Amino acid sequence: MSLLLGDLTGVEAQGKKEYAALPQGAYHCVCQEMEPIVSKTGKNGIKMKFKVASGEHSNRVLFFNFYIGGPTDKVTQITQSTGKAMLVAVKAPAELIAQGDISFIVGKDITIGVKIQPAVGPYAEKNEYSYCKEYIADKEKYTPSSEFGF
Repeated sequence: MSLLLGDLTGVEAQGKKEYAALPQGAYHCVCQEMEPIVSKTGKNGIKMKFKVASGEHSNRVLFFNFYIGGPTDKVTQITQSTGKAMLVAVKAPAELIAQGDISFIVGKDITIGVKIQPAVGPYAEKNEYSYCKEYIADKEKYTPSSEFGF
């Protein structure tokens, strides 16, 4: 079966659209999806997609990969601490926190703090996960539930 787009003569081909990193700061996000991944070195992990839900950068997308069973126990500890912080921030039931069921956060509002990872070699600067907090619409009542700067 063919899928025809019409005459493409004279149409300019567009490559992958590049986005500049978001400024360092906290963003109201919604976790859109997550999927299991395996790194090039064979580490298991989770790829998470967050969409900025409000503010100047609304509709921008952030991707973060978290790995378990990394080269040191420290990598696993950071990933588990981050997962627990996210579950606490979205008020997950205690039994899901005990199980480490991170899938609960899909579709939930959360504040994600990002920092900038500087450009290295051919790679442009990019956003890096820094911390998460409970999202509270009224900023006057804003209280962080947890913060991990790494």
